[in-house]
Amino acid sequence: MTRRNRNGSKLISTDLDNQENPVEEVEIDNLERRADEILVVVDEPVTLNPDSRRDEPVPTAEIISPTGETISSVESPAPTEEIVSPTGQTISSVPAPEKPRSRHKKGISREVETQASEPESESAAPQHSDQEDHVVPMSGDAPLAEAGRGFLYHQYHKLRKAEPVAREGSDPEGVHDMRVATRRLRAGLQILEGTVYRPKKAERFRRQLRALANALGDTRDTDVFIQHLEKYAENLSEAERAGLEPLFSQLHERRRHSGKAMLKTLDSPKTEKLFDKLKTFVTTEGAGVLEDRAGKNEVAPSLVRHFAGSAIWQRYEEVLAYETEVKPTSSVSAPVATLHRLRVACKHLRYTLEFFEDALPPEASELHDQLVEVQDDLGELHDNQVALEMATPLIKADKDNQVLKAYRDSREEEMEKLYADFAQKWQVLAGTEFRRKLAAAIAGIGPA
Repeated sequence: MTRRNRNGSKLISTDLDNQENPVEEVEIDNLERRADEILVVVDEPVTLNPDSRRDEPVPTAEIISPTGETISSVESPAPTEEIVSPTGQTISSVPAPEKPRSRHKKGISREVETQASEPESESAAPQHSDQEDHVVPMSGDAPLAEAGRGFLYHQYHKLRKAEPVAREGSDPEGVHDMRVATRRLRAGLQILEGTVYRPKKAERFRRQLRALANALGDTRDTDVFIQHLEKYAENLSEAERAGLEPLFSQLHERRRHSGKAMLKTLDSPKTEKLFDKLKTFVTTEGAGVLEDRAGKNEVAPSLVRHFAGSAIWQRYEEVLAYETEVKPTSSVSAPVATLHRLRVACKHLRYTLEFFEDALPPEASELHDQLVEVQDDLGELHDNQVALEMATPLIKADKDNQVLKAYRDSREEEMEKLYADFAQKWQVLAGTEFRRKLAAAIAGIGPA
């Protein structure tokens, strides 16, 4: 039965005593309670199908009389909207109409739905979705804007997954994993910045991530130093270990301050805002993408293979630039500070290779491994230099501390070995064969 109220709104009535007359579509805005029926004002369409049946239990919504008695109960798929009488009394609940989604928001919607279905963890750490069907795989014929977003998506979740471990502090790998994910996010954004993403958008994320990386870096470097010193002390007697106590004490105090600063950064509203915006960015298709700038009858590059070669080769040339200061010979005499900058250039090349890893042919993994070996040697050289700089003042303050002197000497010996090892690997990295293989790997990024 259909009626109209005083202001002309269309009303559809549902007879409570007659369940055999289904109402297929009603619209809800207001209702009036009468002796044997509920009058519903048409507003938004909601499909009601009383003939549908489910094997599993379903949620129900009760229809309550003005006196508080239950009149009837009906299936009520969540979420629901309450039907409220003109006096403010809840009479019934009905399914809330699902709002349409834009294709650009589908990534966020999918992630929110997945998170809502997961049980809450006792930890305060954010819960992340395992559903990744919105991620575009990295391949030669994939659009770089969305394949790159997929890479950023994975690194974002690695960052957040490691956060509770980093906060807790007992496992140094938590800070390490956060730091690596932050570096890879920055490297990926730099590749995408100005090529397929708007420069200001990507650069803002990189700048904010740099501040986070610095806070993580101080803590991570101290953790590495402590681990190295503890390993060295394993073969010492208790009396000898006491000689290292001044250095241990200084490192633990440094770790306490850096850890406090790191937590302050993680707890800051700026970091919370960064994480929220980054999450939206990496799960929203089309976010931050540059408009097509091709002229008339021109086609702008857009696929992974249109950009990968130049991005990788540019990073390799930045490494080769150090040929003028670090001669690829059997011995290396460049300052540690210069070698540290070479290490940074190697990291950039490494992260670029990892960014395009799934699009590169399998042969590229050999080049990646050789690069990591060079980077590791340079990293240990830097760590040894930092250790010497910390130990030297302590030795001057306690000239009779033979244990600290022995530790200093061991670090110097280790540096000599690292120089020799790096020199051999540097010859390979800067050599013709490595270049040829890298060029072949780039050429292997083709259509699927």
